[in-house]
Amino acid sequence: MYGQVTGGYASATVDGGVEHENGSSVAEWALTSPGNVDYNALQDFAFNGLIDGALIAKSIIKTFYHSPPTYSYWDGCSQGGRQGYLFAQRFPDVFDGIAAAAPAINWSPFFFAGTYPHQVFYELNATGFPHPCEFEALEKAAIAACDGLDGLIDGLISDPDKCYIDPRTLVGSAVNCSATGGPSTISANAAIIMEAVWEGPRTQNGSFLWYPAGYEVNGGSLEAPGPEIIGSTCNNGTCTPLRATLFTDWIKYFIEKNPDYNLNNMTRAEWVEDFVAGEREYKSIINTDFPDLSGLRRSGGKLLTWHGLADGAIPYGGTRDYFDRVSVLDPELRDYYRYFEAPGARHCIDGQGGSPHETFQALVDWVEKGIAPETLTARNAEDKERLLCLYPKKAVFKGNPSEYTAQDFVCE
Repeated sequence: MYGQVTGGYASATVDGGVEHENGSSVAEWALTSPGNVDYNALQDFAFNGLIDGALIAKSIIKTFYHSPPTYSYWDGCSQGGRQGYLFAQRFPDVFDGIAAAAPAINWSPFFFAGTYPHQVFYELNATGFPHPCEFEALEKAAIAACDGLDGLIDGLISDPDKCYIDPRTLVGSAVNCSATGGPSTISANAAIIMEAVWEGPRTQNGSFLWYPAGYEVNGGSLEAPGPEIIGSTCNNGTCTPLRATLFTDWIKYFIEKNPDYNLNNMTRAEWVEDFVAGEREYKSIINTDFPDLSGLRRSGGKLLTWHGLADGAIPYGGTRDYFDRVSVLDPELRDYYRYFEAPGARHCIDGQGGSPHETFQALVDWVEKGIAPETLTARNAEDKERLLCLYPKKAVFKGNPSEYTAQDFVCE
């Protein structure tokens, strides 16, 4: 909220009623006792704390300034994105505009997507986890095969829908891992695990369960800050899995309701059973994927979203799926809901492709001036720009590859 506060806005945040000392861990509040979820705390976190916090903030603003806010906005990413969608769906009159990026609206499925590659590994009964340089080699092969789909060779995949490479065909290919004590060739296990990353969660017979994470090695699925879906630690060339507690705690505490549960021993059937249980038990509490936005339309509110195509934490496919479901109910949804996909953007940050840094201002202009954003401009750490198009359009490069700006892309 730094940018908004320095811009003159009054700003507030809430802890959802689950204040804790240990980062993103739920250990301090998830269970009232072994086997029993604290549903009251979960509901406070899911929605009660949000609406209470918003209304209290408005009340304080009115008391302090002797008038209510002229406009009210929500600005968040990830969990903050899920929360923004909560307001759009359940409390559409609270905010005039909602900026909600990389939203965790499909709550339980994205945790399972984050555990799936490690689940596949443990089913192999392998003695050691593949070396990171094997995954990096596979990622680079995918980028090399698909980088130019948008007409620009820039080290990222702009259109994952058109990109497919079978990692098993690269088994035995040479890799240069000598500097880190790794192998000289890509192993079969590395290919199998990378296939799990690229395809996303599947049942025992290969049926689709949920969407995969992002592609790029510099973009998300390997090196994203925080949760890593194929994380590991290596010592003298021997690697062991490193599982992100953000993902595993959801299964331990809320599905199995047992903090000592060993996910490493799960069969695929057990894992799928827990996937189904997560949707069955918690969808109505914490998911914010209800596609009827008629309340937001009637209120005059606006919802603006972007999601990185290299997001290694929350699959962009879930956000796209939601937008598509809303569009079935209301073909005119772009009057109040607009969605952009950012190639190469990681989870809530730039990545190789860059993220749109002026999203909030674009939302303000939409709400207060009626200027609906047709495009956004993404900028990475190297100040390279690219155009983001209103979904489902995609940016195609038409300029000089040696020196370009967002204006050198067109939406098709």
